[in-house]
Amino acid sequence: MKKIFLIRHAESESNIGGIFEHNRLVKLSETGKQQAKDLVEVLEKPDRVIVSKFLRTQETAEPLLLKHKSIETHLWLDTHEFDYLDRKQFIDKSKEEFEKYAKQFWINEDPFVRYLEDKETFQEFADRVHFVIQKMNLLSGTNYIFTHGLFIMMFQTLVKFYSYKEYELASKEENFYKILMKKFNDVFHSGEITQLKNTEVLNVTELVQEYCK
Repeated sequence: MKKIFLIRHAESESNIGGIFEHNRLVKLSETGKQQAKDLVEVLEKPDRVIVSKFLRTQETAEPLLLKHKSIETHLWLDTHEFDYLDRKQFIDKSKEEFEKYAKQFWINEDPFVRYLEDKETFQEFADRVHFVIQKMNLLSGTNYIFTHGLFIMMFQTLVKFYSYKEYELASKEENFYKILMKKFNDVFHSGEITQLKNTEVLNVTELVQEYCK
């Protein structure tokens, strides 16, 4: 029987106000390390663990992998967090300044803007999550996918409004990504979809199968 669970990483240094030049290298906080250890006590042994290329998901999965050394482990490069902001310019500035900068991105609702050459657009982020859902549907057994807050919110937004075929058709329309970005904003600000807490587990088995049928 197939089971697919999305797990948000444990508390990271950026979650508690740290600003780091490289999003992928953000580590767990001391609290996060304990959360990762506590998580092992409530999870059954899976057949497969999947982590993103960002260090904080790998550190969250580590205690589980140490307990069950026979677990099949995979790195899925496309399950990482939405990496869209230029963090470098805020290293020596306040958390409030950075948050104001991040907020402006969402206010502008431009799905094609790219702040830096190595950063994603909203369009690329949405397409990436869309294709990962299909990849998830091909899994077998019990799977834990350690990923990120915005990634999970995008997953929830897509499965709420679309199927795989509907997305493929709609994405060819001129204003599709602008409409999708507004939907993403609306469900977030309305509280209709809330960001998972650190180490919160979401069973998405039926949602994945419904999206891909």
